[in-house]
Amino acid sequence: QTQRPASVQDRTGASPSQVRQAQTSSQLPPLSQRGRRELGRVVAPVADRVVVAPERRTTETAATLGATAGVDPALRDLDYGDWAGLAMDEVPAAGLHEWLTDPHAAPHGGESVAALGDRVAGWLDELAPGRVVAVTHPAVIR
Repeated sequence: QTQRPASVQDRTGASPSQVRQAQTSSQLPPLSQRGRRELGRVVAPVADRVVVAPERRTTETAATLGATAGVDPALRDLDYGDWAGLAMDEVPAAGLHEWLTDPHAAPHGGESVAALGDRVAGWLDELAPGRVVAVTHPAVIR
């Protein structure tokens, strides 16, 4: 039986732009002060290995937990392509409908939901045995 990793999701305080926009990994802000305070109340999980997505917030989250982590690009956030930085009401309705109803569609020129799932499934399939904590993004965890 394959042992699946536990996950630690970074919980930063949402900025107004995060609430309004779909942000790509290159646009994600660093860990907020609120996020640092919240992580101060978390007990670091027991793990054989900690891996993080390449974005700054995930590496800061692991460091705040006192974990030495390896960076794994397979855990990077979903690529929203041309929609990066747009408010939801700025995304073309037809494209959004296509993306939400067809997991293989990528009308934004970024990554489809199916491609994200394949990337994460490949990462899970290649995991070495042991207790692994992955610090990554909500889209990757889902």
